[in-house]
Amino acid sequence: MDGETYNKIIAAIQNIGETGATIEEISRIVHLDRHALSKQ
Repeated sequence: MDGETYNKIIAAIQNIGETGATIEEISRIVHLDRHALSKQ
């Protein structure tokens, strides 16, 4: 995983809220398929 994608994932998780983020929420924000994200 490249640094830019990693940073986008971390930012998405932090911005979603206190309860955390689902893989579907993260995939919408970083514009990656949830299957691709789960393999990262």
